[in-house]
Amino acid sequence: MKFSKEDLLALESQLSHPTGTKGISVAENMATSNLSMITTSFESLNIQDKETVLEIGHGNASHVQKVLQKVKGVSFTGLEISKTMHKEALKNIVSLKNDLELTFKLYNGVNFPFENNSFDKIASINTLYFWKQPKVILNELYRILKSKGKIALCYADKDFMETLPFVGSKFRLYDKEEILKLINSSPLQLASFKSFEETVKNKLGEIVQRNYNIIVLNK
Repeated sequence: MKFSKEDLLALESQLSHPTGTKGISVAENMATSNLSMITTSFESLNIQDKETVLEIGHGNASHVQKVLQKVKGVSFTGLEISKTMHKEALKNIVSLKNDLELTFKLYNGVNFPFENNSFDKIASINTLYFWKQPKVILNELYRILKSKGKIALCYADKDFMETLPFVGSKFRLYDKEEILKLINSSPLQLASFKSFEETVKNKLGEIVQRNYNIIVLNK
């Protein structure tokens, strides 16, 4: 199937900020195609019982029970810029059958509405491209992370992303050198940098080899 320039621009916009019925559909696709990235990111945090966990850019939140099924008494907070995804998350969590304490909030994409030292673990998958002020966000992450807390940032390789026709000006892509420079400009400490490769169906329905990275940061 061929996609017009308008189709690709519309998809790019929805990926950065899902809106309306189309946004719901795109988010369902993302939840499926990104599931391994999501689960591997949460696994890298080694979440323990009764910890406080934040996910930035949770989408429709259909993955929450899966990634937290082995822990008990966890307080999970989801944070979104998309009102559509916020509403979808609130609908989806009704069916969860775990002893999770769940909260979902909206924010402006820069400033986090939390007190200092609020979370043991923080995850964000495929949001890094859309951070308008990445240095400010990293400082905010440091502020709200508890002492000895961990952050997992997951994103696809710059080389891979540049091959995708729907990736345009709304995306800020990073190679390893660029991301390490960004991290080094923050008060956070790099704990690990791991790369992965998988075969997936992309947002246009094509089978591709995706390379992605998970960075774990410590306070």
